Amino acid sequence: MTITDVDGALPDPRAFVRATDWQGLEHAYGPADKSPALLIGLLSDAPSTQATALRHLEDPIHHQNSVYSATVPAALFVAAALMDPSTATVLTAPVGRQKQVRAALLDWVESVANAVGDEAEATIVMP
Repeated sequence: MTITDVDGALPDPRAFVRATDWQGLEHAYGPADKSPALLIGLLSDAPSTQATALRHLEDPIHHQNSVYSATVPAALFVAAALMDPSTATVLTAPVGRQKQVRAALLDWVESVANAVGDEAEATIVMP
């Protein structure tokens, strides 16, 4: 499945992960072949697994606000996963603050959108 195969409603996140050629995609540290198992962890009932998946999104999928070939399908997966009941889980951050997985995912999507906007702005040629 490619991004252009998606029309209208978002796909089932699990089906989307299975249908995506992650081996042909890259993140900050090379091939994204381990990303499917980590991303599915966002839909887990185990908060520690969800926390690991969130860390994978931040680094290497969107390492230092960079956009890689794996970032776009990961963002589509995240958008599709937002409605999953498991994303209502509240995680405790190391400093004791609590945050719902869904809120962390929305923050991540915002960061990706800003990075894409920054990259696009850098390519604009002013007359």
